[in-house]
Amino acid sequence: MRLQLFLISLLTGNLFEQVTKAEEAIKFAINVKYSITGKTSERQEFWDYPLSAIRETLLNSIVHRDYFDKTSPIQIKVFKDWLWFYNPGELIEDLIIESLKTFHPSKTRNPLIASIFYRAGLIEKFGSGIDRIINTCRNNIIPEHEFIEECGGFSVKFKKEFEKLNERQNKALQSIKEMETITNSEYQIITGATRETSKRDLALMLKLGILHKVGEGKTTKYSIKNLNKKILMTHNAP
Repeated sequence: MRLQLFLISLLTGNLFEQVTKAEEAIKFAINVKYSITGKTSERQEFWDYPLSAIRETLLNSIVHRDYFDKTSPIQIKVFKDWLWFYNPGELIEDLIIESLKTFHPSKTRNPLIASIFYRAGLIEKFGSGIDRIINTCRNNIIPEHEFIEECGGFSVKFKKEFEKLNERQNKALQSIKEMETITNSEYQIITGATRETSKRDLALMLKLGILHKVGEGKTTKYSIKNLNKKILMTHNAP
């Protein structure tokens, strides 16, 4: 079995080695920011995509791929604004895309590989991988990823930015992850927007449920709120 990472290399080795090599290759290809907050002296890392979601997607690809399909390896492509995983082999039997985001029975095409990964501590329990990917993306404030059946296989697409937010809002959102809160004045400094524009931008993020408001008047601050399903990637903000 081989893993193919677009623009980097063809990865070989046993399954455990390929997971490690793929993780390192992806980390080399995406961006990371470092921050040390006043609350702790430890350095925090902020990656374009949560590493735990990347690892879980890699593990799912290996466990669920169709090894009888010799036409293509597992593929990973890193683009400027999105990350794409392709796995040979469509969903098993009666599973459909919509059912993946709700309660569904655990099924695997390769139970022996799944058992080995479970015994090695790489997967926690059968059938929980998709849930962990979804929850990790929500907790790390990145757009909900897409599951797609295409070209006889199954792919997962991660995006860095919310399509309903404009460039200023996405930029500020990255800063809020590091700073934990933001004021209108800080938003203006980070984005170069006027006070009124900042006010409109923050109001939209409140409406979408991305931020919540703390305090009133000059003491008002905005912090990240848990994402909910109503944040849909359908169009760009003006």
